[in-house]
This record gives sequence, C-alpha cells and structure tokens, in this order.
Amino acid sequence: MEKYYEIKEKHPVYLLIFRNADFWEMYANDATIASRVLNIDIRKQTHGHGQTLLMIRFPCNELDNHLTKLIRSGIRVALCE
Repeated sequence: MEKYYEIKEKHPVYLLIFRNADFWEMYANDATIASRVLNIDIRKQTHGHGQTLLMIRFPCNELDNHLTKLIRSGIRVALCE
C-alpha cells in the first residue's frame, strides 16, 4: 500500500490500477469511483493493524473492457505493474 499512496500523491487525478498476479486491483477512493462505473462490487479487506481497505479486483483478461469504460466516462487511468 505504500507504493499506492506514493504514486497517488504524485498523480492525484489518476485512478491507479495495480497488477497483482492474474488480477488488476484498485484501492481506496479509486476503487469506490471505479466500482460505480464498472458495476463491480467493492470489497473490504483488513490491512495492516486492523485497518479496513476498500478494493475492487478483476481478472487480467477483462482489462481492455474496463479501461474502455473508465476512459469513455472521462476518468484518467494509470496502470501500475
């Protein structure tokens, strides 16, 4: 999560999508925004010292479809591998 916050601080207008093995994930407020556009249920995951983290994830083979939806809705997106 340190990497997420580090990149988000430098590029606050972008929704960040992180690659994690065979999935792409979005966190915190980025996940909230994307979940509405993509119609993906948001998940709560325990992180660190009992902190709750909001996230969405989807398989890598769905990236093109989801990127198209986000970009067409006017959202700036950055892929982080």
